[in-house]
Amino acid sequence: SITKCIFTLYSWQSRRTTTDAILVFCLVTGIMVTTGVILAMTFMILHWICPLVEKIIESCFMSFIKFLPAHLHT
Repeated sequence: SITKCIFTLYSWQSRRTTTDAILVFCLVTGIMVTTGVILAMTFMILHWICPLVEKIIESCFMSFIKFLPAHLHT
């Protein structure tokens, strides 16, 4: 009876340890995937926004150049 009780307790502890290891693995994997997706989205947004910002700066710069004397922007 004591042997059966000890075996049951040991097998329950073993299953719980295995379950904890699986949960930790899933949690770490999920965090890594989420971080990767956020980084990918950030780079996609920057790739889309940078040309737009360059065009805005260029148009502002060109409008500023119109007001300079001709010998300064040749």
